[in-house]
Amino acid sequence: MKIEREKKYLIPDYLSEKLKLESLLNVGVIQWYINDLDFIIDNRIKVPKYRLRLVIDKDFNKKWVIAFKGKLRGFEREEYEFEIEEKKINVDLLKEYKLTMKLRYYLTYPGMDPEIVLDEFLSIGEPVKVKYLAEIETFNDFEEIEQKYGFKEFEVSDFKKYTNEQLARKIDLETNKLINFLYEKLIKSR
Repeated sequence: MKIEREKKYLIPDYLSEKLKLESLLNVGVIQWYINDLDFIIDNRIKVPKYRLRLVIDKDFNKKWVIAFKGKLRGFEREEYEFEIEEKKINVDLLKEYKLTMKLRYYLTYPGMDPEIVLDEFLSIGEPVKVKYLAEIETFNDFEEIEQKYGFKEFEVSDFKKYTNEQLARKIDLETNKLINFLYEKLIKSR
């Protein structure tokens, strides 16, 4: 289990466009919020509530990851993640669960400290609750990074309100169509 230490920022359109142009890479992400211990049979899953994430790159490579997140304490919480094979997932049943779908723009390389991303939330049908949300994940001081990217005035004060799980909703569409929709948006982005 690792400690995740992050802050979130509601980013306006004008700054988002600038950040997208400065990004180093981008991927498509769909995150489902599962509340069924039997949905995926894997002995690493010990609790009924977890996140299933699909990451797609521009070559249509797919990576499926399961994550468990602990309770938020300030800017920190515990997180445990592991990859899972697609064949263990009943993809057709995923439409039963709430999800977020987004294009993720990396402003620093994944896994670096700091890791800075801009998420552009996507929707089919009704509009998204939030269009752009940036995250800084670091074990260093946030203030210097916030100043460099111009984020400080956009900091989210109610972190729990802006977790991806809180922004998630059900979309009544076959999962493969949803994945293809995301891939098309990814190819057209930046």
